[in-house]
Amino acid sequence: MEQNHKEIFHQLMEEARKQISLHPQAEQVNMVRTEKSHVYCLALVDVGNAQKELEGFFGMLREKDDCRVSHVVAMWSTGGAEIPSFAFRKGLLELDAANGETLMLLAQKPSLLYKTLQWSMPG
Repeated sequence: MEQNHKEIFHQLMEEARKQISLHPQAEQVNMVRTEKSHVYCLALVDVGNAQKELEGFFGMLREKDDCRVSHVVAMWSTGGAEIPSFAFRKGLLELDAANGETLMLLAQKPSLLYKTLQWSMPG
């Protein structure tokens, strides 16, 4: 199972790099893989002021009935991956409480480091 998570994160990072080149104005792209194995991208021009984009993204997942997220990669335009914004993480939990078990990539070097979304939340 461990290897499977690493493979999924590598695939999401590769897709994030592609999406960065497709969205040159984006500050960050968030790659989301759901339990149904669908992959979605949310490109954010201004990560700090993205409430409208986040609401639209989570609304789209609700409409598709694809709310259970298994893996997340948040990659900056510079190619570095780190923990997604608090608003994004909070939105995932509001989307489905089971998303507390979602794995998020925290660092990619020297090796992949990932934790659950619940681990990252205060309290």
